[in-house]
Amino acid sequence: MKTKWTVSRCMTAVLCLSALMGGCICYPEGEIQSLIWETEGGGNILFGITRDDDRYRIHVTRYQGSETDTEITLSEEDGDTYFLVDDIFEKRRNLCNDTFIPRGETGTWTTINLFSENDQVVIKNIEAWGELRIIPEFVEQELPARTT
Repeated sequence: MKTKWTVSRCMTAVLCLSALMGGCICYPEGEIQSLIWETEGGGNILFGITRDDDRYRIHVTRYQGSETDTEITLSEEDGDTYFLVDDIFEKRRNLCNDTFIPRGETGTWTTINLFSENDQVVIKNIEAWGELRIIPEFVEQELPARTT
């Protein structure tokens, strides 16, 4: 007997395959209100990002293992970093493509939490050395100027 592949069956197959492979839900329902970036191990840093009109505010609470309380503004003048953050907040970037399957201890673990008004999505095993690295690099470059 031949199986008829309907759109519904194809979608079910894709969802099942995604679940079997440790599928990743990349965005919360609704508009993204904030993002929390946490890297533990090498590059130990914790910061949150919120939208502020046409800019973003970055609040750093941990850097190189030490507590801090530093605010940084990210605007269009900051180029690629701004546009990457904007793509995340506008759901134009699939963060699931920025994850990896751990094979033993790497020494560095990055998690991104995305929050909307009524939902939260946690994305673990972010490739912080990939394209997303420009976000913590921007924060690290801005911190010395703000903490001295």
